[in-house]
Amino acid sequence: MSSRVDFLYLSEPDMIRAGVKDMKACVDTMEDMLVLLQKGDYMMGGENHNSHGCMILFPDDPKFPGMPKNATDRRFMAMPAYLGGKYQMAGVKWYGSNIENKKEGLPRSILMLTLSDKDTGAPLAFMSANLISAYRTGGIPGVGARYLARKDSETVAIIGPGVMGKTSLAAFAVTCPKLHRIRIKGHTKGSKSTASFIEFVKKEYPQFDEIEECETVEEAVKDADIISFTTTVKTDMSSFPVIDGKWIKPGALISMPSAARFIDDDFLVNKCRFVVDNRKLYEAWSEEYDYPTYNTIGIVGCKFTDLIHEGRCTWDDITDIADIITGKKISFLILVGSVFWMLSYICAHIDLLVFRHRLPNAPRNFKVPGGPVLPLIGIAGTVYMVINISTDPVERAQILGLTGVIFAILFVYSVIWIKVKMKIPVFKPVPMEKVLAMENTMYYKVRIARGIWR
Repeated sequence: MSSRVDFLYLSEPDMIRAGVKDMKACVDTMEDMLVLLQKGDYMMGGENHNSHGCMILFPDDPKFPGMPKNATDRRFMAMPAYLGGKYQMAGVKWYGSNIENKKEGLPRSILMLTLSDKDTGAPLAFMSANLISAYRTGGIPGVGARYLARKDSETVAIIGPGVMGKTSLAAFAVTCPKLHRIRIKGHTKGSKSTASFIEFVKKEYPQFDEIEECETVEEAVKDADIISFTTTVKTDMSSFPVIDGKWIKPGALISMPSAARFIDDDFLVNKCRFVVDNRKLYEAWSEEYDYPTYNTIGIVGCKFTDLIHEGRCTWDDITDIADIITGKKISFLILVGSVFWMLSYICAHIDLLVFRHRLPNAPRNFKVPGGPVLPLIGIAGTVYMVINISTDPVERAQILGLTGVIFAILFVYSVIWIKVKMKIPVFKPVPMEKVLAMENTMYYKVRIARGIWR
């Protein structure tokens, strides 16, 4: 075994060539990762194994020359983790953040990611992480939109047209293909960031045929199907954009990678469903930081934990998105099975009608009353249920498609069984008398005794 340690260095252009900007793949990967978190096949920092990371914050008045001074978004942070499943990887994201970077033409945060062999600890890759972090940040809302947004969503509101806003929009466009209208609220109307965002939308997402720049949050969010808050805020709730529950369309998805201040918490408690990416992470934050946590962390899951602290809700009111993902997958398979059996029942009703027509006087233990009325009602009702198996046309097509595939497989199997095992013509009608004889156990005993299947 070689003791040589080799690792990849991936610059930002290398990351782009490797596919970091493939948002559909990013959303799919984030969904897979969230399910692994639900299973517990991961480790993060801290004694609770759920710590977001270790942050370095600087004092307001440094006592030593050269030490940085506290300022907005001035920090360093290390975020270690291990992820199992098919990944089997350990790594750490390290970043430094300073709002003054923009004056130097640099991003507010500069990030690097190191991946290490889970067993030896040897480095495997050292890579530029600004893009991968940005797409990860957008990918999580994309998973939320995939499972929580209305399938007929047409309007999205972006509050904060920066990098997070761009990647969140990219994820929404991938998961909600009927989106075509976007409303944008920047720091000020006509700002440079808003103009850049509009150019980005026109270039990358021509599906948006209506682009509107708004002066207020209310103007942006009213009647929107998806609302995304991706603003840069301070550790002070007064800096959070304000939102009134009265502005929100019923059934809308509010995605909050960043913070917002709700005018009335009753709206949250009584009219909203709380869904988070990883509930254990917010439990850890509530342990590590004093109440109110939301002021410091600025992520809406911490608002939920603050409401728990206030006795306004309980942990049972917070749902992990992975519970919805796995539950919907099970429900999907149940619906496929239901359609399969309903189609089988339709065939049984048709068999009954044919049997009653061809052998009206055949002996039977039970006779369905009403002649053909009940079977016809059964067929009509079952067809209606199959056609309306889901209110989502995409899911309905997937259910019917998979059911068709299952029937096709069974058809091929049946043809092989009849031709090879039973050795009779596939489409040759079997006399009804023989079918009735098949219901007698002696029929099979005689065939087995004679070594035949006819």
